Amino acid sequence: MKNGKRNSMKRMAISAVCVGMIGSGGLVQAMNTSKPVNLVAINSKTGTVMPEMIHVPASKIASLPLGETDNITKVNMSDFMIGKAEVTEALWINVYNWAIRNGYTFANKGANIATSKPVTSVSWYDAIIWANARSEKEGLQPVYRGNKNKNVLKNANDENALDKVLWVSKNSGYQLPTATQWQLAARFLGTAKPKNGSLVKDTIDTKGKDGKMYYWTPSDYASGANKDVNNETETARVAWFFRKITREVCSKALNVLQICDMSGNVGEWQFTAFESAPLIYREIRGGSYNNIRSLLTVSFVDSRDPSNINMDLGFRLAKNVK
Repeated sequence: MKNGKRNSMKRMAISAVCVGMIGSGGLVQAMNTSKPVNLVAINSKTGTVMPEMIHVPASKIASLPLGETDNITKVNMSDFMIGKAEVTEALWINVYNWAIRNGYTFANKGANIATSKPVTSVSWYDAIIWANARSEKEGLQPVYRGNKNKNVLKNANDENALDKVLWVSKNSGYQLPTATQWQLAARFLGTAKPKNGSLVKDTIDTKGKDGKMYYWTPSDYASGANKDVNNETETARVAWFFRKITREVCSKALNVLQICDMSGNVGEWQFTAFESAPLIYREIRGGSYNNIRSLLTVSFVDSRDPSNINMDLGFRLAKNVK
């Protein structure tokens, strides 16, 4: 089903609407805030700005445990960069306002404008277009193109073109991480085997070019999991949902690669399609503030229609190493 027939189903899937926005007709106006607006990741303890993109040594990894089991899968990946944090609302606005002045169109404006929290209430389609816009804004080669004419995709409402998106992986621009890229960034523990805790018995070792590499197992948190969510009853989950919402990025512990919020805060759109879902659903990883403990592990994968928006769903970006 495409467009007309499919759109009615998609709109029913939208479980939250954009809130906290002011302004209309295009530019999103920033709300007044007592704190300076930062466009990159902030260390919540020191208040210092941290590097936005983190290098992931993928080429050193010979194999990787994927999915909900400990099965080791051979991988052949080049090194890549991934966002230290989820895209913040402030960064989203900065690019969004530039984009709509330069021929880009979005289906959604995002929620709770002008903070260091992750942007939410944006669809997979919006994220694809925003990645292209940010690439062009920074003088990089946009990654996502039309399948037929190979033009840069600029309209989040052109779902037919986006459903058949051509991903030019060699280009220098920003992209949504693939599921494998995300899992490697979440699972990587480096070459030093942990000396305490459950990871001593649970780590999986594989041989890379530089010797042994270690990983979080599928049952472990990647980083940033909110340990307050320890009671998995429905009552506790509902109580948590109404008590807490998204937090400023990097408010929780970093993982070994110094990446924030790979568990919790908001779920993250992946470029990868979810094969078991209807239509062309896209994967979501990392869990959110609204999830119980078992859904914050590195193995958990959700999926939604690419037009879906939600207050607990955002994204982070990846790109090729320069």
